[in-house]
Amino acid sequence: MKYYSLIALFLLAVLFPVPAQEKVNTENFSLSCETRGEKLIVDLTGPGTGWLGFGLEDNLIIVWMEDMLGLPMGEDHFGSLEEHRNDMLQEGSQDIQVLEGNQDRDRTAMTFSIPLNSDDELDTTLERGKTYRLFLGAGRDDDSSKPADLIFEGEITIP
Repeated sequence: MKYYSLIALFLLAVLFPVPAQEKVNTENFSLSCETRGEKLIVDLTGPGTGWLGFGLEDNLIIVWMEDMLGLPMGEDHFGSLEEHRNDMLQEGSQDIQVLEGNQDRDRTAMTFSIPLNSDDELDTTLERGKTYRLFLGAGRDDDSSKPADLIFEGEITIP
């Protein structure tokens, strides 16, 4: 009986693996990342009701809740939290898929995915197990052309 239980546990682990996760918690931000197939799934929570920024190297993802419609939105940018431009304005591509978002008067929470390798020259190709510079930012409102009010800089290893 033990033998069959071990085989069943092994098959469950192979067929339904638990995704590896990487978490970063700071005074202002909560971040959780996991890989699913060839995508990085990101859960990001930050202060306020403005835009949030998630940067790896020179690749920057800007997400926000569109106030009029209450819809989660996002853009793929190239640059830093201080100076960046939409990839589409630089012959790049939009490689973000916003999955969900919500906002209250104090916090914004967003879930989105980006490909590990987008084939866009403006995006950083991400490799599992490799460590990258991480930037998190939050803007006062939804206008991402304004500088971030809060910035966190650190490192993250892609799970």
